[in-house]
Amino acid sequence: MATRENSIQQTHAGAVLPRRRTALAALAGWAVGDAGAQQVWPTRAVQIVVPSSRGAAIGDAAVILAAAFGKRWQQRVQLQNAPGDGTVSATLAVARAPADGYHLGLSTSALAINAALRTRLPYSTLADLAPVALLASFQYGIYAHRSLPVTSAAGLVAYAQAARAPVPYASPGVGTGAHVALEAFAFEAGIRVAHKPFVSAAQAEKAVLAGEPSLLVMAVPSTIPAAMAGPLRLVALMGHKEQTALKGLSWASDVVSGFEITGQIGAIAPRAVPKALLQQIGQELAAAVRLPEVRAALAEIGMEASGIASVDAEAYLRADIARWRLVGRVAGIRLD
Repeated sequence: MATRENSIQQTHAGAVLPRRRTALAALAGWAVGDAGAQQVWPTRAVQIVVPSSRGAAIGDAAVILAAAFGKRWQQRVQLQNAPGDGTVSATLAVARAPADGYHLGLSTSALAINAALRTRLPYSTLADLAPVALLASFQYGIYAHRSLPVTSAAGLVAYAQAARAPVPYASPGVGTGAHVALEAFAFEAGIRVAHKPFVSAAQAEKAVLAGEPSLLVMAVPSTIPAAMAGPLRLVALMGHKEQTALKGLSWASDVVSGFEITGQIGAIAPRAVPKALLQQIGQELAAAVRLPEVRAALAEIGMEASGIASVDAEAYLRADIARWRLVGRVAGIRLD
């Protein structure tokens, strides 16, 4: 997000490659042909750390992506779910993993948010981790218990302005994209909210279904029509406004002109993975996501495939960190 005066708006120790090409290098999996030849990868199972529980939006996407990657590579892709802690624990597991190209992780917008808004992390985002690819984007939704008299973004703002105390809301955790998106919206709209973090989206949703608290912000875990018909009322979406608006659908930008925060799913690896291998893996991931059947499967759970490889993913992460740092400074959001 960029800022205009006081307004927040989105502009929208691994193996070392031998120097000499020998038979040993070939046996180790590296091509012995012309300079610039790629590593024979993968030759065994690939492990991917997922910063989410199964059944949540990111967890569902991980299953689709793992199936697509496994089919393309003809290798097993093993998912390791590590929810909670604002994705810090899952990210640390990737940073500490062997730098062999067989240990990857999924990242969300929390990767950049944590780097921008936390002063204490058990890893260095840019020194210890390498963005490999951008895989998909998704919407954040604001939901309400159906007992709450709120049906739109405008209605939420009016309700919060009339409330005597900050309106409590649940999220999947401190530092998640959902948390910071709602805080940024509240700042822009001039309303007061009180954050109640949970370990996962599933736990946050369970609490709101019970009416405590009555508001929830999280990644939309299904298509928009399915979300609108769910047990919780979908009050508003916070990302890019679709060209063909669905009947009864409200957007945060209806209240705050230009407001737009869209979640991202990416792939990361230990920074020590050889650069050529990182680029190869990024190209593989991006190509798999661009396949029509993978795009369709992601669309069925409300996500849009990206398929952007490592060089551009690196630039995006650096820009995103700067963007969230600005958001935190302007809106007074701190995570420590």
